[in-house]
Order: sequence, then C-alpha cells, then structure tokens
Amino acid sequence: MSSESKSDENNKEVGKLEWEKKLKQIKISKTDMNKLIMNYLCMEGYKDAALKFQQETTLPQSKPKDLIFEEF
Repeated sequence: MSSESKSDENNKEVGKLEWEKKLKQIKISKTDMNKLIMNYLCMEGYKDAALKFQQETTLPQSKPKDLIFEEF
C-alpha cells in the first residue's frame, strides 16, 4: 500500500451519524475526565476553581503549590 493510499484512509470523511455512533462506543473513566478538567483549569489559570474542584473530586490530594498555573 502506498503512503498516499494510507493518507487517504486516515483522512476519510466521517458522516455525522457514523461519528455519533463511534463517539458512543468510547468510554472515558470519571478519573480521566476529572484529570482533563483539572488540567484545563490549571493551564488557563483558574487557580481558585482548580483548588475547589480538587476538593470535590476523587483526584489525589496534592499541596496547592504542586498545581501548575500558567502566568501570562
């Protein structure tokens, strides 16, 4: 198979119904979702929200100084 054929397969358009069907098959754990949300809050600089979110989730408790916040 040529590299062009592989590229065409990887760039295949997916219709809305097929996309929704594939999306429903994906299972994301609550822990992974919480980590994703925490990452977003830290990267966007929502320190207070990240600290509150940490208290309300089952994420491992770390010291607030361990949380990384982007400074702009």
